[in-house]
Amino acid sequence: ETASIQVDIYAGSSPLPARTETFSINPGYYKQLNFDVNETRTQIECPTIYAGLISNYGIHIRSLNNVKILAYYMVNGTSQRDIFSLKGKQALGTHFITPFQEHVGNYFTQRESGTTYNKGADQINIVATEDGTYIYATLKKMCIKRDGSTIPANVEQIFGPMSKGQTLILREDTAKYGTSSTQITQAKNDGTLAGSIVKSNNPIAVTTSEDCLSAVITYNNGNTDLAGDQIVPVDMVGKRYVVIRGQSTVGERVDFTATTDNTVIDVHYFDGSTDQVVSSPTLNSNQTWHVDMTKLNGSVNSDIFVDATQPVYCYQHSAVNGELGAAIIPSMYSISQQQIDYYQSTGTVGNYLFLVFREKCDTAFTIAKDGGAETRLDGIVTINPQKIPSGIADEWRYARIQIPNTYDNSMVTIRNSESTFSLGYFNGSSGTASYGYLSGFGGFEFDPDTIWRCAENPRPVTLTGGYAKSYIWTFPDGSTKNTPSIKAYQEGMYILEMDQDPRRLIDTCWIIDMKFNAEITRDPNKPVKVGVPQIFRAAPKGTNLPDLNYQWSFQGGNPAVSTSPAPTVT
Repeated sequence: ETASIQVDIYAGSSPLPARTETFSINPGYYKQLNFDVNETRTQIECPTIYAGLISNYGIHIRSLNNVKILAYYMVNGTSQRDIFSLKGKQALGTHFITPFQEHVGNYFTQRESGTTYNKGADQINIVATEDGTYIYATLKKMCIKRDGSTIPANVEQIFGPMSKGQTLILREDTAKYGTSSTQITQAKNDGTLAGSIVKSNNPIAVTTSEDCLSAVITYNNGNTDLAGDQIVPVDMVGKRYVVIRGQSTVGERVDFTATTDNTVIDVHYFDGSTDQVVSSPTLNSNQTWHVDMTKLNGSVNSDIFVDATQPVYCYQHSAVNGELGAAIIPSMYSISQQQIDYYQSTGTVGNYLFLVFREKCDTAFTIAKDGGAETRLDGIVTINPQKIPSGIADEWRYARIQIPNTYDNSMVTIRNSESTFSLGYFNGSSGTASYGYLSGFGGFEFDPDTIWRCAENPRPVTLTGGYAKSYIWTFPDGSTKNTPSIKAYQEGMYILEMDQDPRRLIDTCWIIDMKFNAEITRDPNKPVKVGVPQIFRAAPKGTNLPDLNYQWSFQGGNPAVSTSPAPTVT
């Protein structure tokens, strides 16, 4: 179904949108809004000179007719680039803990030169979705303000009131000891904004970023890149994750942030064919811990499975060669989609997909370009399903694949008819890279949640649940089944209950059999006369009808075919 989209862009001093874009997108297609000149970039970029102050730089994207869409924001600089996947309602909340790198072990450093506002720094961007919003922030490190004062660390600070679309920038102070490289290094060594707490009285969205990030671990030379993501609130993170390595030659790191006291994180990996595990110390809420994926077994295959006793944030830094990108990883419990679309940018170094899916379902993946015909994905690339370390998720597999450059600058659709899956997208080009997960975050939802069949020939429908410890399906006749997927033969409501520790999720899907009998009418209602136009309509007779598509054929008519609900034909 075609989506009707409105984008409101707040900028400047007015509380009203400075720019509004409205447009439609057909299924399988896309729309890009490019802000590639200074005049338009100033409408959307939060100037760092507003650090510590409330400004007007929010972006509000809506599907006016409630058709589901995927959107992401891409910083598309020549030498600094990253994807910030926009996570919709799952991104909105009132309690966040920010996942950044801690400067512990091998870490990626940030540039130590430039003016006060463009030195490499951690930054938190907050946008209000309602008027009268107050922010309560407890920062792990002192931050700067435009007026020259500072925001202290470890003391709750109140900001507001904020109006809908207004933004707040919280940026670490890298020059508190002075502006020489030595003094900036001293300030950076005081820590990061990892584990900062952001709360509010109304739903907000939060984005984190690390700019001018060096691609050489623990050194301040080498390539520099922007890294970050839109994060999710505390109630949308999970306990179990699959983290897949990129193509880095400079190391890969995963940082975890606890959301609850008494949290222990087990990280499983393969040493050869043997499952190994490394465990965190006991963490309290907003404390952090990390693993260096390149140090686990010295192998490029040190992908990991994370199993925590309480929900944690999982934040990965990866790379294509020496070009960095970062992303929040979705919990396995959020795996819910069977189709994901993305725009494939030019990838001179490569475009990589990170997939997690059910075992024996790799042959069910298809790929399509710009809304065209589907092709089996394993006919385009080699899919090598890998077993997940730990033995906990034995019925699931993962794969890292490279999509050919023939799909560059196109809308790409990945679909799997037999399994839900998650999808991370890594784009590498000369001089920079970008990384983001485009699959769902939070909990499982049926998509679609209503399926129509022809009543004269009601074919069975496969319904598939997400990742869970256990499943209970309730059929329309009251019978139950405990498998991850079922065949739906009966018409009616199907209820799925899943144990997604610590949550129990219940969702419903309707199977509706259409009883359809169309009567064709025409205006004027009399026999056809050559050269006299007539309007044709099909009047549906039935119940529970969805939005319908039409295909007309008129022998000898002009036009000869039409997809209009009411075509005019001569």
